[in-house]
Amino acid sequence: MERLFIPDSKLSRFSVRMKLVVVTCVTVCFLVTSVALAQFRYKGEVEAVTTVTVRPSTTATTVTPAWLLRGHVEADYALDALSFRLVLDPAVSIQGNHASEALIQAGVTEAYARYTFATTDVSAGIERLPLETARLSVPFSIEPRGKALQPLGLPGVRASIYLRDWRLRPAFLYDYDANTAGILFSAKRTFDTFDLEAHALYMDGVTFGIGGSGLANDLVVYGEAWLLTQPLEARGSIGLNGYWGNNLWTTELAYAPAASLSDTAYPQVLAQLSILHDATNSTQLNSSLGIYNNSLLTINTVQYTQAHGDYQLNSSAGFQYVNQSASVSFGVGVTAFF
Repeated sequence: MERLFIPDSKLSRFSVRMKLVVVTCVTVCFLVTSVALAQFRYKGEVEAVTTVTVRPSTTATTVTPAWLLRGHVEADYALDALSFRLVLDPAVSIQGNHASEALIQAGVTEAYARYTFATTDVSAGIERLPLETARLSVPFSIEPRGKALQPLGLPGVRASIYLRDWRLRPAFLYDYDANTAGILFSAKRTFDTFDLEAHALYMDGVTFGIGGSGLANDLVVYGEAWLLTQPLEARGSIGLNGYWGNNLWTTELAYAPAASLSDTAYPQVLAQLSILHDATNSTQLNSSLGIYNNSLLTINTVQYTQAHGDYQLNSSAGFQYVNQSASVSFGVGVTAFF
C-alpha cells in the first residue's frame, strides 16, 4: 500500500492552523460559559414629587413651588469571585418658577469592581462608605452629598478582612470635592448580643470614632462618638428603638449637623414612629428639636404611603422653625418600581 507523504512545511502549517482552531473554540466556549454562568441583577425606581412651601412673615407671605424628578438604579454583575456594581441616582430639581436654575445631577453613587477571596474582599472604584451607627442623625460622615442631598460614594481602593469575630477594613480614599486623599482603618468586633467598631481616619486632619449597637431585652441600644481634630470638636449620638405592637419607634439624643442646613453640629432630640396600617398603607412621623445658633430649631414631617403593586403614592406635610423663621410644606408624589 502506498503511504501518503506530507511535506514537513505543510505539516507544520497544518498543525499551527489546528492549534489556532482549538484555541479559538476553547476561548469561545469559555466566554459563552462565563456569560451563561454570570449573574446579572438590576432593580430601580422613578419618582416624581411636587411640593409647595409657605413662609409667613410680618411683611409678606411667600409661596414657593418645587418639582423633583429622580431615579435610582442598582445593577450587579457577578462572575464567580469577581463582581461589578453600578448605582445611579440621577435627578432634576426645580424650585420656584425659574427653570433655568434647575439642579441637574448625573448621580453616579457607586461604580466599582470587587474580587472575593476566602476571607478577604478587595474592591476598587467609587463606593459608598457609611460609618454611622445612628438611625436618625449623622454625627460624622466622609461621604459627599449630591444636589438632592443624597450620600455619594468616594473613589478609592478598599479591603474587608474577616477573621472569626473580627472585620478589618483598610481603605485608601480620594475626596474629589476637597481634592484630598486619605486613609481609613476600621476594626469591628462582634459579640453575642452586641458589636463594636472603631475608626481611624486621616484626610485633611485626623479623626477617631467608635460606634456600636446591641440588644437589651426587646430593645436595640446604639450609639457612636467622634473626635475631630481640625477643628477640635466632639460629636456623637445615643438612641433606642423597638416595637410598639406592629409599629417601630426610635428615639435619639445627638450632637450632630442637619444635612439640610449646614455642617455645623448642634444638640438635638430626635424621634421617629413608623405606623403600619396594613400590608399596603403606612405612615411615618419624624420630629427633631434642638438649639441651633442660640435659637430654637425644630423639623417635623409626616408622610403617608399607599402601595399599589409596582408603584406607590406618597403624600407629606412638614413644619420647620429655624433662625426665628417658620415654614410649612405640603407634597404629593408617585414612585414606580422596576
